[in-house]
Amino acid sequence: MTAFFFAPSDFAGRLIRPATLAIALTMAGLSAQAQVSVGLIDTGVRASHVDLRGVVQPGFNAVDGSADTRDLVGHGTHVAGILAAGAGNAGNLAIVPVQVFATNGASDASLSAGVNWASTRVGILNLSLSAGAPVAGAAIRDAVAQGALVVVAAGNRGAAQTDWPARFAAQSWANGAQARGGVIAVGAVDANNRIAAFSNRAGDTAPWFLVAPGVDIKSSFASGDTASAQLSGTSMAAPAVSAAAARLQATWPRLSPKDAGAILLATARDLGARGTDPVYGRGLLDVDAAMRPVGNLSSATGTGAVTVGGSTAMRLSPATVALGQPAAAAAMTVVGVDSYRRDYSVNLQSRLVDPLPMMLGRTFDVMDLRMQQVEKLLPDGTRLLVQAGESFALIRSDEAGEFAFGAGNQGGQYFGIAAGLDVAALANPYAALTPRGAMLARGLRYGDTLVKAGLYTGAATEPNGTAWTQVDARTLLLEVSHRMTQSLALSATWSNSQEQGAWLGSIGSGGLTVNQTVQTEAVQFGTALSLTSKTVLAGSYAVGRTPTVQTSGAVGVVSASVTEAMSVALIHRDAFVNGDGLSLSVSQPLRSRSGTVSASLQSGVDADGHAVMSNRSVSLVPSGRELLTEFAYRAPLGRDRSVSAVLAVRQQPNHDATAPIDAMVALRFRQLF
Repeated sequence: MTAFFFAPSDFAGRLIRPATLAIALTMAGLSAQAQVSVGLIDTGVRASHVDLRGVVQPGFNAVDGSADTRDLVGHGTHVAGILAAGAGNAGNLAIVPVQVFATNGASDASLSAGVNWASTRVGILNLSLSAGAPVAGAAIRDAVAQGALVVVAAGNRGAAQTDWPARFAAQSWANGAQARGGVIAVGAVDANNRIAAFSNRAGDTAPWFLVAPGVDIKSSFASGDTASAQLSGTSMAAPAVSAAAARLQATWPRLSPKDAGAILLATARDLGARGTDPVYGRGLLDVDAAMRPVGNLSSATGTGAVTVGGSTAMRLSPATVALGQPAAAAAMTVVGVDSYRRDYSVNLQSRLVDPLPMMLGRTFDVMDLRMQQVEKLLPDGTRLLVQAGESFALIRSDEAGEFAFGAGNQGGQYFGIAAGLDVAALANPYAALTPRGAMLARGLRYGDTLVKAGLYTGAATEPNGTAWTQVDARTLLLEVSHRMTQSLALSATWSNSQEQGAWLGSIGSGGLTVNQTVQTEAVQFGTALSLTSKTVLAGSYAVGRTPTVQTSGAVGVVSASVTEAMSVALIHRDAFVNGDGLSLSVSQPLRSRSGTVSASLQSGVDADGHAVMSNRSVSLVPSGRELLTEFAYRAPLGRDRSVSAVLAVRQQPNHDATAPIDAMVALRFRQLF
């Protein structure tokens, strides 16, 4: 007969209260909480203890075959208190005591009988005991074959290898690919997460070895219904692991004990040498990490599963901001499952990023670019417009009209009433769907009428909120402009934009990726009235239609939608010094006037773990209407100096009726050296 012992290294601790022992656990899943039973193979339990009332179930005395599991030693009650505290004492834990110790110790026979009895009734077995030779191997092997997770204290000899039966964890039948359950060995660390001097190390059980707090642990004791004690040992560390496994199963009832153990091993915090090592094994038990998703978080849609964690994000555009507003919150909440099929509630709105806000740097940079524009007339009559940042345009006139070629910012400024007026608010918002790129155009003149046709193409890697997305787009433009009088000009511009990697300027990744080609057909009307030789009043209105788009992600089906934008501006040149510019503009950024996003998204899981789907619909029409009022002044002060001033006010920014006014005022002096 092999003698074996429970494993506290200090069994005569002082009396204290056990409430300080609770291990922080985070509820994360959506599944209904279920009761999980843990078999406590030990000295018995004082079931009347205040910390264990209602938790302890009828058990088994493997020594005499009776149902008497009273604890006459105290060890089992102390372990039970740790187990109950770690599981949260939330009514979802049942401790089934199995007494295997007689007054003079325990035997292989009593331990085997206890394990055999428990393995037919519970899925998690806690063995806070150890021996110097193999014990109860057949019984533990049968328990694993039935799908049980067996958590065993490593022993308290400070040895390089675990004692038995913890060392069974290294056997293929315990943790091999074909094993239905598993064995986890548990060592002890102190308050500084250093391996306790008395704790056996991982040794050859390292891949299945965890450490948990096991020094001066406060918990219940059997000397009275309110008694408690402070003990040390790997016996105190093992129930922390069993409790964590029980918490996982209670939160996700479909989770097998084997998978619960695998999650604890996979999410352990690395200690000691990098990776799995012969001292700490997989590392420190990390219950918070175990409650979080492991691997990719995916959610079912009407067209297949998509990723809803990790890199999933979308930077909204003014045309799509309704997705991020409160009215869409319920429809944007889905259920995702991790690699262990655990379900989590995912708020996709938290993955949405508003359009870039007003920023001083960007506002001044745009103004500086305009001020740094150089226009030169080449010997053959070609106009060359050059702007900082590798932006230029070549416009060459002939008898029929003109040819134009450009790149960068200048490439998109050849069309529309904004051409030559230098006010961003008047620019064509649909041409802006194409990133900075190249433009090729031809203009034909018929008296006071100029007909332009051109193609604007661009590609860029754009930020989506968490990463970067490749966006490719092109815009085909056809424009007719007519000078009614010397002071009045009208224009109408038709455009057809095709976006790849974006949707009306929104850029997504992961489950919010829009890989399909999105086509928008639009028309912009503009007018410019010269009030004086230096003052121009201009306005524009643009409206576009985007046909139905079927995406393969969580965005689902985007119905045919109509968007619009409008602006009016007063521009005055040479107001104070030669070459300065003063402008006042009021504009409404691109806004959806109609359209919906509809999708079949996962809203839960059934008892068998299958996805429960529900149809969602979100209107693209936002709650408000943004109006941007901007007063800007820029002036050169010699060759290398300039001054810029801006006052900008956004009412209902991002088309949100509840958003406060966003205002900015700034003055900048710039000196080049």
